[in-house]
Amino acid sequence: MRYSIMVQLVAGVTVILVGTAALFAWIQTRTEPVEMKGDKVSIHSHDKD
Repeated sequence: MRYSIMVQLVAGVTVILVGTAALFAWIQTRTEPVEMKGDKVSIHSHDKD
């Protein structure tokens, strides 16, 4: 019984970590064009002034 619970816990943590890594990689590849524009960054910098 305890072994099956450990297997489920390890599988669950692995799925969460892999899903988080995939989401982070997808966000990184998606935000590259936004970083190249730079217009939004200048708008936020004017808000500080």
